[in-house]
Amino acid sequence: MTLNKRLFQIILSLILIVLCNSCASIHNMDKVIVDRRLLWSDFNGKVPEKSEWDSECWFDVKLEYSNIRIENGKTVFDFTDWPYLNGKSWVRPSAVVASTSEELLTHEIGHYNIAKVWARELRMTLKNTTFIYRYCEQRILKIDEDLRKKYLAMEDQYDNETNHSRNKTQQVFWNAKIRKLMNAYL
Repeated sequence: MTLNKRLFQIILSLILIVLCNSCASIHNMDKVIVDRRLLWSDFNGKVPEKSEWDSECWFDVKLEYSNIRIENGKTVFDFTDWPYLNGKSWVRPSAVVASTSEELLTHEIGHYNIAKVWARELRMTLKNTTFIYRYCEQRILKIDEDLRKKYLAMEDQYDNETNHSRNKTQQVFWNAKIRKLMNAYL
């Protein structure tokens, strides 16, 4: 085999590996969903073999900030934040067609709505906090960390109290609580 032909095969193999990895990662991409309700089709992660649950919603809030500066004697900065559905979120195919599918989806939407509340509180807190230029970045990170802890604990409490949507009375309570929180941070 000539050197050029061998080199061509190696390059072609590398391209195929990259393309295959790209296709696999598209399946588990994070999604920002703003203007519509979550759908089961948004849950594309791999179903764990040993999970006792029918679905799992993984979410996070992304914060990016830049351009810390002083304007009119006040420390200001540019920032964006958004909740997103992590690509690891999954649902068992059997759960999608089950008679309780809508109840379970409503429960998972509750998780994502907790992320929305978290993002809204983060945004409001950053806008209403007075920052000292020298410590601005540390303060931003501390606010982000504190809210992250608060809302991840809330998510655990949500699952524990609703028993992952199985406790219908608590699920109704939490649906109302999350709705109220969403309205509080508009």
